[in-house]
Amino acid sequence: MSSVKNIILGITGGIAAYKACDLIRLFVKAGIRVHPVMTPSAARFITPLTISYLASNKVLIDFFEEKIDWSVEHVELAQKADLMLVAPATANIIAKIAHGLADDYVSLSALTFAGKGQKPLIIAPAMNFRMYEHPATVQNIKTLRERGVVIVDPEEGELACGEVGAGRLASIDKIHKTVLEKLELSNDLRNVRAIVTAGGTSEPIDPVREITNRSSGKMGYCIATELKNRGATVILITSSSLPDPSVDKIIRFKTASELENILNSEFNKCNLLVMAAAVADFEVKEKNRDKIHRTAENITIELTPTADIIAGLAKQKGDRLIVGFAAETDNLIKQAQSKLESKGIDMVVGNDISRDDIGFGSDYNEVVIVMRNRQIRMKRALKSEIAENIVDEIASII
Repeated sequence: MSSVKNIILGITGGIAAYKACDLIRLFVKAGIRVHPVMTPSAARFITPLTISYLASNKVLIDFFEEKIDWSVEHVELAQKADLMLVAPATANIIAKIAHGLADDYVSLSALTFAGKGQKPLIIAPAMNFRMYEHPATVQNIKTLRERGVVIVDPEEGELACGEVGAGRLASIDKIHKTVLEKLELSNDLRNVRAIVTAGGTSEPIDPVREITNRSSGKMGYCIATELKNRGATVILITSSSLPDPSVDKIIRFKTASELENILNSEFNKCNLLVMAAAVADFEVKEKNRDKIHRTAENITIELTPTADIIAGLAKQKGDRLIVGFAAETDNLIKQAQSKLESKGIDMVVGNDISRDDIGFGSDYNEVVIVMRNRQIRMKRALKSEIAENIVDEIASII
C-alpha cells in the first residue's frame, strides 16, 4: 500500500481564499497530494488555474462540466483521500455541511467524511465576527464537533472589513499542523480496543423519583470520538441522550448495577478502559414499588453504598490501562492522587465541578491529569480539545 497521503482541500468564497495557496505549498512540500475542490464563489476570489498549478491536480468546480468519462468524481476522491480540509470555510458552507446539504463539490465531498466509520474532516472557519458569533453559526459548529469534525478555531484580530473580532482564518501553520497531526495519528491507536463509559447513573427511589447527577456525558463522548478517530475499536457504554458518536458499538445503562454488569461482561474484550461516567456512590436501600405520596410528615430514605466498580475491575486489569475520573469540589489534586492509589488504576483525570463555566453540562473543561510519575494541568478549553490531550497521554503509555 502506498505511504503517500492524499487530502481533499475544499476552498470556499471568502477573502481568505488566497491563503489556500500557502496551504497547498506546505502540503506539497510535505509530500502530500492535494486534490482541490472549490465552490463557484471561491473561483471569483482566486482562479482555479492558480490552485490547479500549485496542487498539480485538476480543480473540481462545475458538476456539469463536459466529461470524456462519467466517473463519479467526488466519490472517487473520497475513496482516495485520507482526510478532507475546508479552508477557508464560510458560514454558508458550515451550515450546508451541518445540515447535510450538497449543491457544490465542497459540500458534496464533505458528506463522505466524518460520519460513522468515515475519515477525518477538518474545518477552518473564516468570516466576520458577527456571522461567527451568530447563534445559527455557533449551533452549526457545535453540531459538527459532536459528529467528530475537527474545528480549527479562527483567531481574533483585524478583519478584512476593518472591524476587529473573532473570525480571522487561523494561522496557516496551525491549520497545516492540525492536518499533519491527523494524518500521522489517525491510526496510531489501531491496535487498541477501548471501552469508554459516559453519563450519570440514576438510582430509583420509587417508580417516579430517582437519585442522579448532572453529568451530560459530553466528556466521555469526546474521548470516545477521539479514540475512534485515531484508529481504536471503541465500545461506548452510556446513559446520555446526546447524539450517537461514530464508534463501533453502543450499550445503554441506567443504574450503577447495570453498568457494573455490562462492564463485567465487556471488560475482557478491551485493553483500555476510560471510566468517564459519573457513577453514584450510593443507592436507595429499599426501593418503593409504589409512588411515595406527599404527606405532612418528614420521611427518611436510607442509602447504601454502591459497588466500587473501577476498583473491582482494577484487581483483574492485568496489562490493561484503566483511566478514572475524579469530579471534585475541593482539593482536586489531592483527591485525584488518592483515587489513583486507592483504586489501583493508571491515570486519573480530575476536574472541578464547583464552577459553572466548566464540568457538568458545559462544553468546556479544565482538568489535571494525575499519573504515578507526573501531573499535567490543562487550562480551560473545549472538551473536544481536552479529549485530544487525554488521548495523547493514553497513547504515550499504552
